[in-house]
Parts: sequence; structure tokens; C-alpha cells
Amino acid sequence: MRGDPEFAGAYQKWMEAHPPRGGFIAAWGLAMWARLERGDQVAKCIQTYLGRGPGLNLHNQGSNQSDASFGFTAAVAEALVQSHADEISLLPALPDGWEDGSVSRLRARSGYEVSMQWKNKELQTADIHSLKGGAIKLRSGQKTATITIKPGQTVHLNTDLVGN
Repeated sequence: MRGDPEFAGAYQKWMEAHPPRGGFIAAWGLAMWARLERGDQVAKCIQTYLGRGPGLNLHNQGSNQSDASFGFTAAVAEALVQSHADEISLLPALPDGWEDGSVSRLRARSGYEVSMQWKNKELQTADIHSLKGGAIKLRSGQKTATITIKPGQTVHLNTDLVGN
């Protein structure tokens, strides 16, 4: 998104012209919209997937394949936490309709675990736990902060990404 906005814009146009229909393709579309930070489109893909996707056993309807179910859960995680471009982004593509909520222990690259709560679609608190230690840039909307964490330490952050 931020590294190559022209590519992101072109990809968004392609996605708009090719809406995912169901199954694994809906899960893939959800992940792509999450990476484009479009919570409105993420919500539409969730509705499409749940409307046409999993059978009662959470596998694909009519078959014993679970690729769509695994892709769906990974894509929902991508909408809530992203870790690429040397930063962890919190709630980058929160789906429309998910005004209040929480998530615990989502994994991010480089050995981080993220737990957080949000209200009115705004981050309220976040706990960042580091398995390895180090410095990491965090993002929540337009707010950014860099924190340094020791191995095994958890940092508690408020809505402004300030430790408390």
C-alpha cells in the first residue's frame, strides 16, 4: 500500500472488476482486500464466503476440502493484524460491522504476538509480546510508534500507541 501506491491502485481496480464468488476464491479476495486496507470490501467478502462457502463441517460444500476454511481464517487475521514492510499494523482493514471487539495472540513476523481491543472501530488497547526481542514499528491508522521489547516481555499500549 504505502510502498507502491500506483500498483495498489491498479490492483484495487482489478479486484473491483473481478469480485470473488465463493469458496477459496472468496477467502483469497478477502486477504487481498485486507492487504489493500479496505474493511468495507473485507466485510463483503466475509458475507460472500459465509453465504456460499463452508458446509456444516466447515469444509467446502460438496467435498471434503478445507482450503477455503484455512484461507478464510488466515485472511480474517490479515484484516486485523499485518506484519510486513518492517512494521506491525493494527486493525488495518477492520471489517464494516465489527465496531467493537477483541482478539488474542495473533502472530506477527519476527516473533511477536498481538492481543488488542477496539471500540467504535478505534484501537483501545494493545498488548505486544515479543518472543525474540527487538525494536518494531507499530501502526494504527495514521498513528505510528517504534517500541523496543526484551525477549519474553509484553508491552501494554493505549489508543495512541503509548506504553502504560
